[in-house]
Amino acid sequence: MYVLAITQSKEWIYPNIEPYLRIAPQYNGRLEFRYIDTHIAARQWVRVIDEGHAFARLERFFDELRWFDRI
Repeated sequence: MYVLAITQSKEWIYPNIEPYLRIAPQYNGRLEFRYIDTHIAARQWVRVIDEGHAFARLERFFDELRWFDRI
């Protein structure tokens, strides 16, 4: 089982202090998207989706947080 962590920073430094998106597979064929910007789990943005919708959810996440400029 692997977890993908995506952040906006110049370099990854452990421990990471920047907010980041964690994408983790679940045992039921779904993926958990969790935006970790606080240590309080109840306040973190979380979505669990079918793996077939993962890329669309990732694009929406990028749009919602405005991580990239629209051309």
